[in-house]
Amino acid sequence: AQVRVTGNPVFDRLGDPQLPRRAAALRSALGWGAEIKVITWASQPETADPQLPRRIEGALLAALADHPAWHLVLRPHPSDRYQLPPCSAQVSHSGRADDLPALLAASDVLVTMTSTVGLEAVLVGTPMVTWDLSQNTHECPYSAMGLSRGVTSLGDLAPAITETLRRKKTIGHGIDGQVHGQAVGPALGQAAARVADEVLDQLGLAKPTA
Repeated sequence: AQVRVTGNPVFDRLGDPQLPRRAAALRSALGWGAEIKVITWASQPETADPQLPRRIEGALLAALADHPAWHLVLRPHPSDRYQLPPCSAQVSHSGRADDLPALLAASDVLVTMTSTVGLEAVLVGTPMVTWDLSQNTHECPYSAMGLSRGVTSLGDLAPAITETLRRKKTIGHGIDGQVHGQAVGPALGQAAARVADEVLDQLGLAKPTA
C-alpha cells in the first residue's frame, strides 16, 4: 500500500568524506597530473549486438591519437570477458579489485551505455557520456533523464567527450544530494540507516539513540 524511498545502500560508499582524498591520491600514484584528462569506459555485455562494446572501445582508443592529453581507463563488466587491449602511456585497465569510487571521482568523464557505474559516477560529480542505442537504453535512459550527454554515432563520441570536458569538474559534487545542480534525493551515505529506520518503524520499535 505504500512505497517509501530510502536510497540504495550500495551507494553509501560514495558518501565517504575521504573520497576526494582517495581520488587525488589515485591520480598522483598513477601520474595523472592536472593536464591529463582521464576518460573511463565502463563496458557491459550487449546480447543483441555482442560486438557493440568492442566498437565503442575501438572508437575511444582511436580518439587517443588526436588527444594526447587523454588517458583511457578500460573497466570491463565482470561478466564481459574478452582480451583487453594492451596498456600503454594512454591506456590502463581497472578491475573488480580496484577502488571503483576513487576511480570514478578521479575520472574527468565516464563513458558507458547503461551501466549503473554511470549513475555512481554522476553521484560523485563526474559527468557522463552514454551510447544511446543500447538494447537497455529504454530501461535506463540516462540522457533523457538529464544525467548524461547521449550519442548515437561512434563519430560523435570524441566530440561529446571534448564538450563534456569543458564543464567544471568538482570531485564530490554529488555527495550533497545534488547532481548537476538538481536535487536527486538525500545526501549520500545515509541509505542503510534509513532502511533500518523504516524496518523499525514498520515493526513499531523505537529507533536506537545515538
